[in-house]
Amino acid sequence: MQQYLKLSLIAWIVYVIAYLGRMNFAALIPLIRETYGFSNTQMGLIASTLFLAYTIFQIPSGVLVDRFGIRYVFAFGSLLMAAGNLVIITWILPLMIAAQFLNGAGQSTGWSSMVKYTAQSETKSKAIGILSSAVPAGTFLAFIVASFLAEIHLKLAFIFPAVLLSILAILSLKFLPAEKVDATSLSLLKFVKDRNIAILSFTQFSVFFSMIGLFTWASAYLYDTFGIQQYEAARIASLIPLGGIVGGILGGYISHSIGEKRTIVSNQLIAALLFLLAFFTRNFVLSITILLLASIFFRFGVGATYSLAVRIAEPYSASVSGYLTFVANIGGVISTALIGSLADFGYEYAFLIFAVIFAISSMLTLYLQA
Repeated sequence: MQQYLKLSLIAWIVYVIAYLGRMNFAALIPLIRETYGFSNTQMGLIASTLFLAYTIFQIPSGVLVDRFGIRYVFAFGSLLMAAGNLVIITWILPLMIAAQFLNGAGQSTGWSSMVKYTAQSETKSKAIGILSSAVPAGTFLAFIVASFLAEIHLKLAFIFPAVLLSILAILSLKFLPAEKVDATSLSLLKFVKDRNIAILSFTQFSVFFSMIGLFTWASAYLYDTFGIQQYEAARIASLIPLGGIVGGILGGYISHSIGEKRTIVSNQLIAALLFLLAFFTRNFVLSITILLLASIFFRFGVGATYSLAVRIAEPYSASVSGYLTFVANIGGVISTALIGSLADFGYEYAFLIFAVIFAISSMLTLYLQA
């Protein structure tokens, strides 16, 4: 097996397991809301806390991975994810918020660790593109697993991922690399002033603003807008991210052929057009189709984006990954809370905001030097 495929496969499996403990809450928002009497605003607060912690700890996690190696940082992060999933089933609002903060802190170690792991390959855009497909695959599996387990008992949807994540922590200590970069924190972040990095940061902001907002509220959108039953809404919502599996892999290979800049520009422009179309669409089948197509472009440009960033910031691949994801997840935090507030007025306004941000980003990417 070629090196980039081997590295990508291992990283893909690891990241999918992490996602089982990240998106399970989002899959069950309508059920938890109705069962325990939470408001949309409270659910938005709980959901956005995970992404707030995920955002806060992105840069520290990236620096720690470079300084101390993937093995120990990610193993500790996996234990934090497991703890967050166990605490959330108290169903007490302050503890649920604290649980999501723990979970988000642990989740922050995942992407930078796996980007650093796959960046060992000479064909970085292919390897990272394949890795990026773990996001939609993990989201899909998280929605499916959570919905089926919740039918047995709601708590099982959080206990099962906690067990898997605990096992993953043990396996990480045995199998993941412990190599580290000998440098100061200041030198690890010297790439921040680079113009390309600034543009790529906003590119990722637009992607995460839309992706996290949509994936978090997809089941609630289907339930509130089209009257789909709670469990069915979660299962149908799980289909929306699947386009990203194709997008991540295809985008990595196309980037290797036509170049990183062209791939990124195309990604942003097409996504803007699709969300503009989603704003005007009220038909259930057509809406699902458009959102499925849009999800391709949550992942299509990721291989090119992170490959370019890693080349600029070598050998600090985890640090630059953490920085880009930090900026990106500011968008996720904002959109998760914002959509909770917009839900009572109409989810279509979120699609319009997604389109505008992608359009602005597509113009900025024309100035990339790649």
